[in-house]
Amino acid sequence: PSAVFSAARMERQVRFATAVALTRTAYRAQEQAKLEMQRIFDRPTPFTLNALRVTPARKDRLVAEVGFREFAGKGTPATKYLLPQATGGARPVKRFEKRLQFAGLLPRGQVLVPGGGAPLDAFGNVQRRVYSQILSQLKAQADERQHETARSRRRHLRRRGPRFVWMNPGNRGWGVWQRIDFAVGSAVKPIFLAVDKARYAARFPFQAIVLRVARQAYAPEFARALRDALRTAR
Repeated sequence: PSAVFSAARMERQVRFATAVALTRTAYRAQEQAKLEMQRIFDRPTPFTLNALRVTPARKDRLVAEVGFREFAGKGTPATKYLLPQATGGARPVKRFEKRLQFAGLLPRGQVLVPGGGAPLDAFGNVQRRVYSQILSQLKAQADERQHETARSRRRHLRRRGPRFVWMNPGNRGWGVWQRIDFAVGSAVKPIFLAVDKARYAARFPFQAIVLRVARQAYAPEFARALRDALRTAR
């Protein structure tokens, strides 16, 4: 018995193996990038660790891509907060900050950083419920129907719930402060403080990781994919 391969058939197998090798290499780069995020970021959330997506190669499109997800539903897309970590530069204004700008509170050219009194989740981020509470109480929601009503405010006061105020108490810094009322007297603690925009140095060597993995992994992946393709073609 003998096996006969035409030039066209061989070309198809090579293109198939190339697409497989490119895709496998891209997924390996994605995994290495995840490991690097766990090393350089403080308790990255599962959302952040899954923020990289792979676009597989095809026989008619011999390119595999590793990139940042651009859609996040109600959350912040990875391109907004991870890309500056990879390329450096100024952090984009977040949706929360834009709402406070539109309400005439946060000056343009400034951003918010968590204060010492901010309630944090297990990953070290400000708890998500706090954002909506702040926007509601400061009347900065996009939908005015979500603003706190006078009745809700009286109910919060009776329960001594969290009261968020845009203020600069004792010249300690403009921002969102939580006012806590006691039976006698009250106190405040900083939740978010307004600071001037800063430019950040790149911390996450995303492109370097992808290029390094491509140099190391593509050749062996191609050899394995071509060997499998030729074996199954017989």
